[in-house]
Amino acid sequence: MKLQNGGEYIESLRALNPIIYYKGKRIDDVTRHPATAPHVRASNGTYDQPLYPRASEYRGFDQEG
Repeated sequence: MKLQNGGEYIESLRALNPIIYYKGKRIDDVTRHPATAPHVRASNGTYDQPLYPRASEYRGFDQEG
């Protein structure tokens, strides 16, 4: 399954339901747990960047080359 945007990325994580433990306890939803949610949101942003052409000004490189 090819992911098209950040929303699909988050939904794919929920569908996968990965087995992740934090401090000895299983994380039920990595997209909402305080220890993992910030990382999910950061990755989510990378999927959405192509949707915003002006974002290249902040990436420091141009997508064409």
